[in-house]
Amino acid sequence: MNTPTLRCASLAVLAALGGLLPGVPGCASARHGAAKPGPAATAGKPVITLDGQFNDWPEHVGAIADADWVYFHATVEGAVAPLQAAPETLALWLDADADVKTGATMPIPAAAGNGVDLVVEFSPQDPQHPGQTKSGVAAFALGAQGAAIPLGSGQIGLAAAPTFASTAYEIRISRHIDSAAAPALAGALQSRGRARVLFVLKDGSGKIVGWSDPETFSKPAASPVAPKTDRGIPAKPAGSIRIVSYNVLKSKLASEPNTFARLFQVLDADVILAQEWNADAATATAWFTAIVTGAHAWNARAAAGDVVIVSPFPIDPLGPDALTLDSGSGGGEKEPAVRFVAGLVKTPAGLIAVGTAHLKCCGTAGSVEDKTRIAQAAAINRAMKAALDSAKPALRVFAGDFNLVGTRAPLETLRAGLDTDGSDLAVADPQRFGDAAYYTWADARTEFPPGRLDFALYSDASAQVVQSFVVDTSLFSTKALARMGLDAGDTGASDHLPVVVDLKPR
Repeated sequence: MNTPTLRCASLAVLAALGGLLPGVPGCASARHGAAKPGPAATAGKPVITLDGQFNDWPEHVGAIADADWVYFHATVEGAVAPLQAAPETLALWLDADADVKTGATMPIPAAAGNGVDLVVEFSPQDPQHPGQTKSGVAAFALGAQGAAIPLGSGQIGLAAAPTFASTAYEIRISRHIDSAAAPALAGALQSRGRARVLFVLKDGSGKIVGWSDPETFSKPAASPVAPKTDRGIPAKPAGSIRIVSYNVLKSKLASEPNTFARLFQVLDADVILAQEWNADAATATAWFTAIVTGAHAWNARAAAGDVVIVSPFPIDPLGPDALTLDSGSGGGEKEPAVRFVAGLVKTPAGLIAVGTAHLKCCGTAGSVEDKTRIAQAAAINRAMKAALDSAKPALRVFAGDFNLVGTRAPLETLRAGLDTDGSDLAVADPQRFGDAAYYTWADARTEFPPGRLDFALYSDASAQVVQSFVVDTSLFSTKALARMGLDAGDTGASDHLPVVVDLKPR
């Protein structure tokens, strides 16, 4: 056996690339035995925010449960690809009731004494291409007899952060899963008591090449049902400017106008930055005037692609109407236009420069798609630096669907040096209203778990965010929806959620 190359992890995930090892000395994890939950976890209150940050995690703890969720913190050192699009499979094995008599026994020494009730595989093996992984997630409920029940991410409330390549991730699973699909697993997750988890690393062929020490944690009493909020969408604070960024999924404003009209009426935005809307300025102006208000006229600015700016206030051009990329072939050819448009909006709080972007979809770290996203972000940055130097607006907001499923580089490239003082634009952090999570996209029909794909950047040298949030109407109670005049399924018209940022000039 060759000397193994190791990567130690938060849950002591060990990738023994030179061979299968039952354990490797010298990799510090401090995760042997049961971890003690903090006081808030014991009380059943939320203690973790799913944001891809880890300062809310107690030291030496890799699993925590509250009344509604189970959270996991995993680190794989040296990882170069995001969880859902990696050349190796990271599998979460959960013994949801710490009972070896339920669930399945698994073929490694570290899993001895565990009855694994749930397996979640990030970048699972690809049956169509043996020896390779495929993008996405696969989940299975396991029984004592080895029967596996496939489950979608929506059925178990699975989410992870971040969506781009990192060495550390947060993962959560609901304690209110689809009981009809997996009744035994649902009962185990709902029950109060202990649970155990370990992570397993597999190569592209499915061979186990590393695993963690099992971690035991406590589950407080579960809430009877998944939580809903009775609070309504917050009103705009006095003196602020409300920016709403929204990917409307293949121009669905045309096929479901009433759904989107209800949302826009309640959101009461000063500037709307839309993506995936194939409309020119005249069409967008007419739609908002007729469908949303029926009274005052709106203004719009559109460019090549599927991006549109809409506002009740006048909009002047900012920068070029079309951006192109060099093909890299050396022959001077151009690729299709970058989906981006910018404008200067004359709001009561002052002139504000805004832009809406829809960067290239898909791929993984280092892929052609990710390189294209970076190039698109660089083209936007260059154009905006020139335009902002000329116009010199004090307030600046650029937002949209950045599709960060490879690296974070497109975000960093786009915001570099665009603030009024020459610093980078700040990144707003809107949380899902009524939920301690930061994702903006979800589609249960796909193999991908929910993630944060939509971002808003702003000039913190000249403005402050007074509030920000992501709207998901499924999180509101019936009473709250009735007060607002919304339906629970309204934001389900798109796979993206509206991102709201309220800014005040400094």
